[in-house]
Amino acid sequence: MSPDALTHPSGDAVHVMFLLDRSGSMASITSDVIGGFNGFLRDQQAFGHDDCTMTVAQFDGRAPFAPVVVDKPLAEVAPLDAASYIPRATTPLYDAIDAAITHAERHAAQHLADHGREEDVIVVVMTDGLENASRRCTRQQVFARIATKQSADGWTFVFLGADQDAYATGERLGVHRGSTSGWDRNADGADAAFRSVSRGLRTMRSKPSAARRHDRDDFFDGHREAEQDSPR
Repeated sequence: MSPDALTHPSGDAVHVMFLLDRSGSMASITSDVIGGFNGFLRDQQAFGHDDCTMTVAQFDGRAPFAPVVVDKPLAEVAPLDAASYIPRATTPLYDAIDAAITHAERHAAQHLADHGREEDVIVVVMTDGLENASRRCTRQQVFARIATKQSADGWTFVFLGADQDAYATGERLGVHRGSTSGWDRNADGADAAFRSVSRGLRTMRSKPSAARRHDRDDFFDGHREAEQDSPR
């Protein structure tokens, strides 16, 4: 896609469900996550905002799904700060993803009822750890739900994993390799991960709905800043 095509959104509605790990291992990069997310948010708002709504939820062992932004128009999404992002506890990844899908389903149903047309849904999961605390949902259940939402409803799932084989983890969840990226759990890695997601989301938002759904398996379009900037 040419650079000119990325100067504005297509206008077709999209809801972004951003699921952010706040387990204790993220504590060493707290300020980097806050700064990276806020840079991502500024970039998306500058690109345009009439097409996009967003939910931002955090997860840890004390609260597997803790929304800090709920179904807001992009222009009204507030940045994170040290009071709204406090890493702690363990990593209930399966429970968190399951709850995020349920929330996004409800939003999509309400959008259809209100507007008479479907919106596109993009679920972004950013974590630095492996599943170790889910109590309600299994990997097989998450895999089945992701597979259904991708095939039946055209949703896009994006997985960013640090301190692990992100591709192996993503595949076990049902996320396509083209929409998966590793990242390094440090300041530069967090910055690159958020930049990579922001570029990918601008690209998706610039496409009409049919093209988004066609390309849902390749969110990063072959370019992953978080891996290319890594010293690995």
